[in-house]
Amino acid sequence: MDSQKCDGERPSCGPCRRSTEQFQDCEYTDSGATQSQILQEQIAVLESRLQQLQGQGSSLPPRKPTEDASAIQLHEPYRSGTSLEDTITPQIKQRLLGIFIDHALDIGFFLNIDRFANSALNTLPTERARNALLNTAYLWATHLSTLEELKHYESFFLKRALAGISQGLSGTSSPGTSVSRSTDILSVIQAEYLIAVYYFRNVKILEGKYHMTTAMSLAISAGLHTIRSLESTHLGNSAALGPPADAIEEGERITAFWAILSLNYCWTAIDSSPSNVVPSMRTGLRIDTPWPEDMETYVNMDIQPHLNAGHTVLRFLTDVSGTYDSGAPLSWRTFYAKASILFEQATHIGSKHWNSTYLALLEAYPTQSYADMVSRSPNTARSSVEFSTLDSLIIRFTQTMSTIHPATYSPLIQKHLSAAHFLAHIACIRLHYSFVDQQARSRQRVIDSAKAATTIITRMDGNSFIGPITGVSLPYTVFPNTSR
Repeated sequence: MDSQKCDGERPSCGPCRRSTEQFQDCEYTDSGATQSQILQEQIAVLESRLQQLQGQGSSLPPRKPTEDASAIQLHEPYRSGTSLEDTITPQIKQRLLGIFIDHALDIGFFLNIDRFANSALNTLPTERARNALLNTAYLWATHLSTLEELKHYESFFLKRALAGISQGLSGTSSPGTSVSRSTDILSVIQAEYLIAVYYFRNVKILEGKYHMTTAMSLAISAGLHTIRSLESTHLGNSAALGPPADAIEEGERITAFWAILSLNYCWTAIDSSPSNVVPSMRTGLRIDTPWPEDMETYVNMDIQPHLNAGHTVLRFLTDVSGTYDSGAPLSWRTFYAKASILFEQATHIGSKHWNSTYLALLEAYPTQSYADMVSRSPNTARSSVEFSTLDSLIIRFTQTMSTIHPATYSPLIQKHLSAAHFLAHIACIRLHYSFVDQQARSRQRVIDSAKAATTIITRMDGNSFIGPITGVSLPYTVFPNTSR
């Protein structure tokens, strides 16, 4: 590509916004690390920790933190024998595909399931990105199957899926099947997402976080956070992907971003680690992608043709009155995305308010009431406004969820709505938990939310997924800083 002069516009310069090159990252070194760099550095740390655990047999080679996300390579150490592979007949693949499709929405499949199913068995061996996703689907099917004759293929398909993702990410696909194509990029991101959830379900948290962070980095590098941005020249456009082919493909991009962001926010909160995706007006990440609809909305082309978004997450977090967000979709995907954001924010702000303000003031003014301490410190006052604003958002969100009539939805959608409602109550617990001994209101809020969350969870199938929060993570989900 010919060099172009940077016009200095922020947060992204004009040439970068207009570029069709994939995985662009407009960077200004005077503003500190970019969002992609932060994610890539986190990936490098996770790789290092995995290598320490796995020793010389690790499949994750050292990589520089600033290396482009599209250049991540996971070398295949697997040498599966042909005997097992030869036993996987087309009939077995068809059975596995059926099992996966039955559970796809349950485990976080965000692409159009009909298009995936129609293309699955016609995928050519050279279409490596799509094969990575297909092998990940087979992996999940063997994992969920109750038949031993299918379950013994699980480790085989795990190796195949990881190898396929490696080839897709490293850009080693054959000519004409490059990961630069929109469908291939989304296939690799979907595969990474499903692998992450698979590892979380199997209590391999470090591996899950690695693949989750890689999926988040790829999504941002592909510009999925800028869909229908006011700065975009095309609806559904992004720097790496170009205009979508139709409403369904645009819907896949939108749902992909919010699914990955929700997964990322949930597990960042569970781990009580610093936020790696920070929405902001000036610094951090500008998230302009509109809230997700149900896939049927995109199939029926009911999405508003002139819908544009701007600072979607930031506006949600500052819209105490609910005026801006009143026109947001009432889809379960939107409810779950919002609940995930509240969960992450509650974990961060609750801890920040306690550690940075309350403890310091308690030491300085041990005999003062909380209100008097706040009045003596402008910094604490600002923190209290942040705390109370988020608390108001959580209250309004849970009230909205309480007005939803489950009977109007299918059992599957009811479960996802319940998961969002559950997560919002856990957000309340996370926000107030540190203050239960100091403030009666916080104590009551925690008690009420714990009762509500318990009611929700007992009504759900014990074997069900709860979005990206699986049963093994529940002890870490409710209370912050739970001992591992």
